[in-house]
Amino acid sequence: MDHKRRWLHLQLHPHLLSSSGSDGDDPFKQLSKDLIAWFERQGIDLSQKIRIMQSLSQEILVWMRQTLGQANKSTPIYIVIDECQFAVADMEDFFRSANWTARRGILREIARCWDESLNNENGTGTSAFIFTGTGLSRELISDVISSVVVKTQSLSNVYNTGAFDDFKAQTVYLERFFPPDIWHTSGHLRDRIYYWLRGRYRFTAEYMSLALQCGYQNMNQLLDQYIYSVACFRPADFEDLEKDFFGIVELPSPAFGFEKLNERMRQKVKTIAHEYLFTSKLATYLRSDERAYIELGLARISGYDGKKSVKIDEPLVLLACSVWFNEQRPHTVYKTLADQIDHHFPSTGRNGFEEFMSYYLLQILQRPIKLNEVFDFEGGDDKGLGDREAQLVTLHLDESQKLVEGKVSLVKGDSTLFGPIGLGIGTKDHSALNEWLSLKRHATFCFPMNCMGPDIMCFLKLEGKVSGSFTYVCLAIQCKYHRTRSLEPETLRGAIATVTPRLFFQ
Repeated sequence: MDHKRRWLHLQLHPHLLSSSGSDGDDPFKQLSKDLIAWFERQGIDLSQKIRIMQSLSQEILVWMRQTLGQANKSTPIYIVIDECQFAVADMEDFFRSANWTARRGILREIARCWDESLNNENGTGTSAFIFTGTGLSRELISDVISSVVVKTQSLSNVYNTGAFDDFKAQTVYLERFFPPDIWHTSGHLRDRIYYWLRGRYRFTAEYMSLALQCGYQNMNQLLDQYIYSVACFRPADFEDLEKDFFGIVELPSPAFGFEKLNERMRQKVKTIAHEYLFTSKLATYLRSDERAYIELGLARISGYDGKKSVKIDEPLVLLACSVWFNEQRPHTVYKTLADQIDHHFPSTGRNGFEEFMSYYLLQILQRPIKLNEVFDFEGGDDKGLGDREAQLVTLHLDESQKLVEGKVSLVKGDSTLFGPIGLGIGTKDHSALNEWLSLKRHATFCFPMNCMGPDIMCFLKLEGKVSGSFTYVCLAIQCKYHRTRSLEPETLRGAIATVTPRLFFQ
């Protein structure tokens, strides 16, 4: 493990190999430049250049075996080529075949050169290639290397790349990279990392790499920036001045290939993401086009004990899906809700009108607004309540029992999320309801079970009577979808009873 840590350290700080020690020196980059310049030199025949490079490769292999203590040449050397998706998809036209009739991608040439060098060196064919990457197509990999390295039947797929689905496992991984003094004061950050980045290793490792490059500075702001770069929304669970990391680290680009989804796949992903956004439910199986979803970075394989399944079930991915679809005119959240406003699913408890109303509240209460501009106050004197401003907020108690207030928005080009905006409560799921009421969940809206009474519950930050003061209030709503001008008195009395706290669960 120590040599892996040193290799990571060297990649982050390549100037350590430089004779000058200057931070701007990168011997890996310089080596590439020198090799290119050498091959472009005039006066040396190309075939001679190739022979020189082959000779150097042989010397390097001998030196490698001596360094590794491998006297026996039959011991295999493993060549790991990471991030192969770029070598396959973005560099497919860099070379030509011997007769110049066929294109040759860079991955094929890398594999061919290493295979020739290794087989010439040991003559036993014991070298092995490991091709890794995100969203790799097995067929594409087979096509580019089968004629060079091995026969197709000797290729094997490995899906068990692991994931941080357990807080403790992720914590053990993170602790190895933190100095002790920072580790003991980073509890809130670790909670946030797990909440947002749980799932495949890639998200946690990518963020950790950025944190190392930043020298552990402004790590909460860095997490926010990382999430925004990858998933295109801002987390609402941390409020501080935004830090500009331009020139300090190179943040990744959006991670998911939504544009490559065909219409059938778009509808499937939108349905999954929409359900998660309004219910917080994760368990949804794809059943078709599974490999395509994996190749686009949206799905992962879980369950490696013989019950392998392909799912889109990582919070970061699902929220990124919702944000992306909300940017597309035919698939916005508003249009989806409007199309389903009269849908009701008793088996799941989902109700189209209730979800539409929650989205309306999300929009109208996004900024402080007088209550009498949103609600009608019947029955006379409202004690001045109608003139007081209120704003929709998401409340959560973190592990240290500190109250975290988040303001959620789902608008084109500037979405801010605390997680899924809704929490659907099953008929007998009293524990989930209690968690939301105890501020242990992150959802803005709660859709309680029918027997409780209200259809929607949420929290408002209500302006106080004294300037600068405020109160948090829980808003309980009953939704009635009727195509009439007014409700029957009996229906109205029943609706009022459902949002009267002393009558809850009656």
